[in-house]
Amino acid sequence: MIPIRPIGRVGRNALTGLGVALGIALAAGGTALAADQWKDKGKECDAGAFKSPTTASLDELIHCSKAWTAYRTDLKPVKGEYKDRVVLAMKLVYAKAPDEADAGRAQRILSQLGVTDLPARTAEPPKPKAPPRPTFNPPEPSKKDIAAAEKHFKNGFKAYKAKDFDKAVDFYLKMVDAAPGYAKGHFNAACIYALKKDEPNMAKYLLNLRDMSAAGNKDAAEMLKLTRTDGDFAEFKDESTEYKRITGYAKVLVINDIGENGEENVDYLVDSMKELGYVTQTKDSDKKPLKKPHIFFAGHARTQAYITKKLISHPGLVTKQLPKDKLCNDDGCFDVVVQWSDDVKGEPKRYVADPDEAEEKLDKLEAEQDEILAKPDEAIDEIDEALGKPEEVQDRIDDNLERPGKAIDKVDKTIDKIKDVF
Repeated sequence: MIPIRPIGRVGRNALTGLGVALGIALAAGGTALAADQWKDKGKECDAGAFKSPTTASLDELIHCSKAWTAYRTDLKPVKGEYKDRVVLAMKLVYAKAPDEADAGRAQRILSQLGVTDLPARTAEPPKPKAPPRPTFNPPEPSKKDIAAAEKHFKNGFKAYKAKDFDKAVDFYLKMVDAAPGYAKGHFNAACIYALKKDEPNMAKYLLNLRDMSAAGNKDAAEMLKLTRTDGDFAEFKDESTEYKRITGYAKVLVINDIGENGEENVDYLVDSMKELGYVTQTKDSDKKPLKKPHIFFAGHARTQAYITKKLISHPGLVTKQLPKDKLCNDDGCFDVVVQWSDDVKGEPKRYVADPDEAEEKLDKLEAEQDEILAKPDEAIDEIDEALGKPEEVQDRIDDNLERPGKAIDKVDKTIDKIKDVF
């Protein structure tokens, strides 16, 4: 919450993992199967979607239909109650999957199992996309407008201090009404809605700040940064991807795979990321190191991963987008995980600049980050070029799963490393 002064104080599914592994595998290439691999590759489905099809989600059932097509080549074990459950699962996919390709795959599996009686297709048509949100573009507030807004602020701040958030939000909304172009009103409205755990309205006023920042309002830009450290938003910092997309907040874990050989680069990276406003933790790894450093990131943190990549000049740096539940460990969940690995021969090289010697670079990166947050649509192509388009991995997974007899034997070790990042 902003006090009396105008500028405020700084105050975790195995099925998805299967998909990621297959995506990585396809990128490296596959080999023809000589035997059925379902016992190994389909065990998650047998323990989940095929154990209780009626309680499994449609996404889980569809994933298992894809895995079945890829790995189930021996149908002899498919009998009795197990067969009945698989049949039920595929009938559910056939009936409910909106995508005709998913329904067609389920029909082929049913035919493979000798089932020809199909249920009616009851899939709901895709929901129409919501109209784009109009840009918030208020007029510059006059001194009179600001004075009126400040009167409402004082009353709102008293209510805030008394933890009467319902009364406080009324006054802060009056602030916005009195001076729509006054960033302070939008910040305080976002704060109160955060405390009231009202994410849609919190996001509304944060987006207003973002639009104002994009139009050159320096106060709005500064206040958007303040949300990363303001305690009023604590409830949303771990769970709300919308909050993270708008504000640029990120919780980052840097893992040192190579001990002393990685200390300098890890220390400089952590210090640089803190300078850019990221909440950063470090840990040492006891696992066999990879040959190159990796950045793993959740889809909502593409901007943060892009900025992180720019801090590292290693020529072999690898970036991988993972489901957000794959970036969790006993210490919590992270938006970005950097695994510092390198095939060190002789003295380790420096790939991250000392932040004390790279102030100009950090200033430029911070400015670039602010510009991306303010105008995210304009940076999509550049970020996709640097990180890869977010849909490419899933497209490769789907292509691979539609080709019976393709395997991932050649990259099992790589997959194990990816799954055991922590």
